[in-house]
Amino acid sequence: MFVELKNLIYFFILIILKVINVQMDNKAILDNLNKLSLESRSEKQDSFNQISQQIALIGSNTERYSAIQFNQIQNSLNNIENNLYKQSNKNFEILQKQLLENYTKLQIESLKMHNELIREVVKNCNEIKKEIKKSEDNIKELLHIHEKENLKNKLLIAETKFNKY
Repeated sequence: MFVELKNLIYFFILIILKVINVQMDNKAILDNLNKLSLESRSEKQDSFNQISQQIALIGSNTERYSAIQFNQIQNSLNNIENNLYKQSNKNFEILQKQLLENYTKLQIESLKMHNELIREVVKNCNEIKKEIKKSEDNIKELLHIHEKENLKNKLLIAETKFNKY
């Protein structure tokens, strides 16, 4: 891109030099016109014809050179535009790739967090199951103790009744 800008500056400098050259040619024409005023009529006609030819030649050369310079500048600008377009496409592709990578990283992190939560839930469920099992065992033991006490009481009542008779 800097090369195109450098070339563009080079072309502008060439145009400026050509304009200076044309101005110098114009000065030469003016000098010839001044000489023409001092010369005789036939010499004036010859000088006038030469000056007219010089003017026509300078005009056509300037026109051709300007057209060439314009086309070169236009081509340089088109190259710069194409390079900028290509660079913007590359940048867009890079951004898309980064976005995809970031999205993938986020998905991986999400899965890791999901797995960690599942482990925590399983761990908590196992602890709750252990607590339920302990409570169940305690309840069974209490029921067993209560049944023993109940049977003892019934046995005592039955013995007491049997002993009374």
